[in-house]
Amino acid sequence: NKIKNGSKENFVIIVPTRALLSEIANKMINEFSDILGSGKHKVITTIASLKNDENFIAVLTPERLYYALLKQPSINYNYVFIDEAHKISDKDKRSVVYYKILDMLKGRKDVRIYFSSPVIPNPDIYLELTNYYSLSNNHANGQAFEFSPVIQNKICIDFANKKFSIINSLTNSIVDCGNLPVSIKDKMSALTLIGKGKRNLIYVSSANKAINYAMQLSEMDIEEDETRQDELEKVAKLIEQKIHKEYFLANLIRKGVAYHIGALPAEVRLKIEYLIRERIIYYCFCTSTLLEGVNVPVDNLFVFDNKKANAKMSEVDAFNLMGRAGRVTLNEYGNVFLFTGDVSTLKYYEDALLKPLPSQTLLPSKALKLSSKKYIVTVLLEGRTNLLLAGEKYSDRGFNEVTYEYATKCLNMLLHDICSQNDSYIVRDFRKDKILSPQNIIDIRNKFGSIVSKDDDINLSARQKESLYRSVKEQRLNYPSTFDYEECLRFLKQLSVILQWDIYEKDTLGKGEKIRYYTVILTQWMQSSGLHEIIRGAIGYYQRNGGYVVSFDPVYHLDPYNDSLKHKNQVINDVMKDLEQVINYKLSMYFLRLSEAIVKIHGKDELKNDWYEYVEYGTCNDNIILLQKYGFLREEALSLLKPIYSKFIKFENQSIQISKNIFVIASDELCESLKTVMINYPEIFTD
Repeated sequence: NKIKNGSKENFVIIVPTRALLSEIANKMINEFSDILGSGKHKVITTIASLKNDENFIAVLTPERLYYALLKQPSINYNYVFIDEAHKISDKDKRSVVYYKILDMLKGRKDVRIYFSSPVIPNPDIYLELTNYYSLSNNHANGQAFEFSPVIQNKICIDFANKKFSIINSLTNSIVDCGNLPVSIKDKMSALTLIGKGKRNLIYVSSANKAINYAMQLSEMDIEEDETRQDELEKVAKLIEQKIHKEYFLANLIRKGVAYHIGALPAEVRLKIEYLIRERIIYYCFCTSTLLEGVNVPVDNLFVFDNKKANAKMSEVDAFNLMGRAGRVTLNEYGNVFLFTGDVSTLKYYEDALLKPLPSQTLLPSKALKLSSKKYIVTVLLEGRTNLLLAGEKYSDRGFNEVTYEYATKCLNMLLHDICSQNDSYIVRDFRKDKILSPQNIIDIRNKFGSIVSKDDDINLSARQKESLYRSVKEQRLNYPSTFDYEECLRFLKQLSVILQWDIYEKDTLGKGEKIRYYTVILTQWMQSSGLHEIIRGAIGYYQRNGGYVVSFDPVYHLDPYNDSLKHKNQVINDVMKDLEQVINYKLSMYFLRLSEAIVKIHGKDELKNDWYEYVEYGTCNDNIILLQKYGFLREEALSLLKPIYSKFIKFENQSIQISKNIFVIASDELCESLKTVMINYPEIFTD
């Protein structure tokens, strides 16, 4: 309404993960087609796409907004909508970024912040992270509405006692419905009997479980419809083309079964959602990506696990998950089947469904133990920024992998705010618990004041930054001039020493010789290789050099790579996950700081190969980067530069012109993308 009424204000929607960016942006472009176009607002997924003084609707991850605020502070953000706002209270490394964003937005007078989340009883808790309570004339409110626009049935299936029961929401009780049918003996028999002819989404706690269950189901006698085979074959071939010809998912799709995990490319995930929506497949196993904005119409949701990875789901996540069965505007009813096999799981569901949702708390009050907070302050008083010493395990200091990464970011943020005299929520929280005394603050400032600056990044410790800047200044550290494997490997090993990855990145970049494997996929990614080429390269690396892959059969352990179909698929999944979590997250963050240091110390002319940009866009080709800035996905941009399409595209002075004649020969999928881009940027299309 604001834009329709002529508003020139800027809008930001924060989504929890990078995987959702293009999906939500494209949906907005098509829904807002009448208010977008030349001289109007643009829908963007990165602030780098902005040209001149364009007004925008930005769909960003917390990290992308954080870096935009840090590096381009002059840009105005008038409205900020935080979707899935309850993730601010999650106990993971990303939640800290929300705190930093909200703290940075405090100093802006013209910004309005909206928090949106599933039903929680105290949404106003997040106002404490804004300047709301410090303003005399504030206009803010928080309301929790309890309603359901769809009919939803919740059924507990107790395999231990061979009984089933329903949740009566009117009486707020569990009603015993007697014994299970004799034909239901386990999870899979229940799934096939209850789910026959229906669209079924099956939640499990890990990608490995999703794949194994899907393969198990594909071997069973499930209903097949010959009329669907053409569509299934088309998607299966796309998967073989985009990922790998031996990837399990392709043949599972042919059998009418799928899995939906975060590591899959956006194009493949969207195809799976299309197959479910059109009733072409009836069974899809999924992980917690389902909790992060995936909307598909399903008749039944089967909950195989009450965990998210290795930890129990929070009550809010459980509530959010169950809300996926029956979606307003998609279908009017849905069934949730909760599988239990022990007393503790049944008790968990009783608490989650019958008791009011717990009030949300702000972190780190809940995520970090008092002893961990004390240890963070002790580390800073010792002049260190590393919570672990070389050779120490997480458990040696009372952490696990999740709480360690969270604590590291808390330490960086606490140190930054102490040195910049910013009375942030994190500082107040440590002070409230009487862990951080006035003298502590003075002592920490004395130790770090000279090396901590206002634009410091909470993803990099002060000591890492100090070491990086010293190396750029004294050793003229810079990126290699070529993508030769050995030269790139030497460079990454040099960075590993400078940035102490053996301590700060002990499970990934600093783990033994894994840096060799990361060098393979990094160099291919930056040289515009398609995902299938990168995967072939990684499998080739294992075939030549050996190595170990993770196995969960029967329990977690490492298997020597043997080039079996199972091990190839493990490598494929690892590559897709590592591209997202290591290359595009960890290395991207380190390269950003290195690029900034080079420019700051030696000037822009010294930065000849900006690996940060190459990683961000997955290419060193300026034209592919430009196409992505206009809204094309990386794989689409790669396709557009093939001879069959490139003759319709003209590149000149950081702008492009696309002939509309390209629609005549483009594939159906590419035509859809071209149409979406044309709504947002009609000025680049010519007759």
